[in-house]
Amino acid sequence: MKLFADYKIEDGYKNINIWYIYNSYKAYIKSEGYIVFEKYYNKFFKHRLFSTHRANKIPMMLVKKTPYSNSFFRYYGNINNKGNLESISHSTYKDIIKELYILNLVVNDKLIKLYVSYSDIEYGFIANDNHYYTDVFIRFYKSEPEEYLYKWKGRLCFEINYTHPVEKEKVQNFYMDGMALFEHKISRKLLMSEHTYSEEELIKQKNYIKERLSDKIYGKLLSDPKSKEYIMIERLKKENIELRNKNNELEKNNALLLNVNNLQSTKIVQMEKKTLKLEKYINEIEKHRFIKLIIKLFGIK
Repeated sequence: MKLFADYKIEDGYKNINIWYIYNSYKAYIKSEGYIVFEKYYNKFFKHRLFSTHRANKIPMMLVKKTPYSNSFFRYYGNINNKGNLESISHSTYKDIIKELYILNLVVNDKLIKLYVSYSDIEYGFIANDNHYYTDVFIRFYKSEPEEYLYKWKGRLCFEINYTHPVEKEKVQNFYMDGMALFEHKISRKLLMSEHTYSEEELIKQKNYIKERLSDKIYGKLLSDPKSKEYIMIERLKKENIELRNKNNELEKNNALLLNVNNLQSTKIVQMEKKTLKLEKYINEIEKHRFIKLIIKLFGIK
């Protein structure tokens, strides 16, 4: 059950809600005259409604209820990949997360900021030889802290917990396949109303939730794998720190040796000065007549 769908137009798709069709119908009657709703719908909207996926659009249909506020969109198969009708809150949250280009994830009071380059809902892929769908698949080109870009290889699977948490087997297989998995539990304060009575009310609800989620998204990091690139970078960082420490130690020892060498050089210079002074003194003594006589008599030289 969804309140939003993509409407096929000439140059692409237009995102609409259930009230868009109803308001268009009333405007058509006002300008063109009365027409049965089903006839109007078949003429302008049938086979032109699709899921809000960015890729692999799935045909959708409007399920009109009485009162109209109970109406919703659904896939032609009437089920999601789990075989159950999807709640309004769950489907709307997926669209909201898909529309965010900066994700401020909060895990155990730690902020992980992701800059999104691409995201899509109900993304299917193989993890550890098992086929899975994730509520929102996200690719990001930058992260704060920077390590998460390399740690998760710029990929994250975003799961929305409305009534059921992610199965342990899925978590294990995601981890073994090197896929990061974040789970956000919908707060009771931020639930979408299952029935809205105007387009303005519906848009207001969605925008309010989107604003709150734009600020911070609290949740659990169920799968936090480390890529080979990340492990290599961490190893190189560790080696670099060790080399820096060794270099600092060598520089410290070298400085000590230089100090010792300078001290020895100073002593040598002092000894040389004393030697020169002594030689000069001896030369002066030898020049004295009496000393010359004694040297000559006793053959000292």
